[in-house]
Amino acid sequence: MTSQEAINRINAAIDSLREVRDTLGAELTSMPDMKDPEVQRLSILHDRAANAVAAYHKGQ
Repeated sequence: MTSQEAINRINAAIDSLREVRDTLGAELTSMPDMKDPEVQRLSILHDRAANAVAAYHKGQ
């Protein structure tokens, strides 16, 4: 793998995480019961995806 191939794969992974973050964010805004365990898990996953994207951009 070349450095350019690695960059392309990393960028694709970050784009995928960004899509997951955005989709979860949109879904969470329509879920009224934040006490529901599944909604809480989705919220945690949204936060993890958001943190990963933010950490990547901070490191650039």
